[in-house]
Amino acid sequence: MTDKSYQPTIAGLRAFVAIAEKQHFGSAATTLGVSQSTLSQALSALETGLGVQLVERSTRRVFLTGEGRALLPQAQAVIEAATAFTAAAAGSEAATEKPRRTSAKKPGKAKSAAAGKAKKPGAKGKNAPARSEKKGAKKR
Repeated sequence: MTDKSYQPTIAGLRAFVAIAEKQHFGSAATTLGVSQSTLSQALSALETGLGVQLVERSTRRVFLTGEGRALLPQAQAVIEAATAFTAAAAGSEAATEKPRRTSAKKPGKAKSAAAGKAKKPGAKGKNAPARSEKKGAKKR
């Protein structure tokens, strides 16, 4: 029995699509960069929420059930739409970003990053004496 208010997660759909395409939990997990346990839990939650078994598991392979074959194209479409949505958001974010201000220094007078940093008094630099070489350092 399915919960009519259930809304599948993108992670669950990604797990289902990867498992369907790879027909192997280990390969699908590697593709998504998650553990097999995480992948299995995501698929199990999707199947439970939908109230259907999407894949038939064996010790060596994974097979899509009839429901899995029927729902795979819709799951792939959702993943493609989510990917396009994210890409569009990233593109619109770049388009609406304000240009960064640059310093208003005269041309040719720019300092390098290293030259622009003032050393703090007592700061240890590359050529600072070792602790034992410092004036008045205690020897053990």
